[in-house]
Amino acid sequence: MNILKPKFFIIFISTFCLIHIFTLTISPIVWQDETFFTSISNSFSANSTFYLDVSPEYLKGLPVYIYGPVYFVLNGTIIKYFGLGPFQSRIIGLLSGLLIYLVIYLIGLREKKQSTAVLLVFIAFLLDVFFNASLHKGRNDTLALLLYLTSLYLFIKSWQPNTLYLIFSGILYACAIITTPRILFTLPGFLLISIYQIFSSKEKIYLLKIYIAWIMPIIVIPVLAILIAFRDFNNYWKYIILVSSQTQKLFLKIPFVPLEEFPLIITFGLCVILMITKFKIKELLDKVTILLLLNLTFYYTLVVDVGPYSVLIIPFYYLILINFYITFVERFGNRRIIYFLIAPLLCFNVFIYTIKNTYLLADLNNRQYDVVSNYVKTNIPSNSHVIGDEVYYYAVLNAGSKFQYMHLHFPSLDTIENYRRKVFDYDYLFLSDRLSQRDLNIYQLYAKYSTLEKIGRLEKPKKRILPINKLIPDYDFSVFGYSGTLYKRKKGINSHPK
Repeated sequence: MNILKPKFFIIFISTFCLIHIFTLTISPIVWQDETFFTSISNSFSANSTFYLDVSPEYLKGLPVYIYGPVYFVLNGTIIKYFGLGPFQSRIIGLLSGLLIYLVIYLIGLREKKQSTAVLLVFIAFLLDVFFNASLHKGRNDTLALLLYLTSLYLFIKSWQPNTLYLIFSGILYACAIITTPRILFTLPGFLLISIYQIFSSKEKIYLLKIYIAWIMPIIVIPVLAILIAFRDFNNYWKYIILVSSQTQKLFLKIPFVPLEEFPLIITFGLCVILMITKFKIKELLDKVTILLLLNLTFYYTLVVDVGPYSVLIIPFYYLILINFYITFVERFGNRRIIYFLIAPLLCFNVFIYTIKNTYLLADLNNRQYDVVSNYVKTNIPSNSHVIGDEVYYYAVLNAGSKFQYMHLHFPSLDTIENYRRKVFDYDYLFLSDRLSQRDLNIYQLYAKYSTLEKIGRLEKPKKRILPINKLIPDYDFSVFGYSGTLYKRKKGINSHPK
């Protein structure tokens, strides 16, 4: 069976999509960033505001404008009409990711004959372990990436030329910026290529006019978003200063490259070495490749990568590999070297993809969120104030109670405990085994100022965890699942611990 034949390739893609839909709510187990974005989206759904209800002290209680409104409006609309839960919060990221595959296919194979080597690179991208995991994270990165890549596709198509494509490219890129400003690391590549286009053309004035038309929405739309949110730039700069003072505390760590990316980076490095030994630099660097290389350069220069953001550059690696492989095959017609280069990366991605999904199937009982929801509805009365690990966020809200983090955000855990006790006035504390293992003193801190009565335990199902779990993402979450201990806080004159 040749998977590269159209019929089998369609079956492969369909199966791939079905696996994603089936595993959307079970991988990963509910985590911090997901509930952060969902809390803001839920605020928009309920009140058309952008507050972080799970952690009101974040940014001193101001609305969260560190991201633009696009993702929150879309996600909030889904919550309003389809309810709150892991599936609803992750579906935008998944659909964006699936559409990214289509756009990458269109960009990578634009006006060029398909080859087996190129399709193998595309399959390697389909099964990329880090990118696949990112589609379920419930963050806004994949939506911003989709908007950028669609903008890039139209930007490339406009070289034919087509002014309409260029204008739509600018609008989509502006929407990407007001989804997450982190995507701005791609702007220098756009600008430098545009300048090159203008100065290398005989119709400089004409191109200058259409590129001004392209950049106008990129300036106007974000500026309008800022003015609507802050009314003037003075308030905006004050907000930026506040954000900088708080996020520095969060990101004072050494940036790292996720382990799962190393096979891709090594393959990319070997490919670059092969190409520069066989070609003159000028022959390799077409405009698209230059733009993609600029994106990689500015990403590592400007963005502090603490893990999740790497999803923004993975497609660029694969697109450059596709461009290089097409160039090599067109010149030499020798596909064996290309197969030799891509085979280890493809085998790695297939292996980890298979291992991960096998593990998810084996650990399915430990990841069923219905168990958590039923436990909360049974043991916590509606209209209660609950604090705990983020893994219980959806269950508590869907049971008719309010929820706040017991360990996030700023400026210190003591301040958080004080706020939860005096301002939020919590009734229940739901401490997950994962959090209690990660911070051994967190329970003692809360018990120091309140009398906590143990209500019961949510136990992890007695199902064997396969020894392969250390090979997949979210290992820390999968060990404990949703297991944890529920405490009720005693209130009144004699409720303070002695």
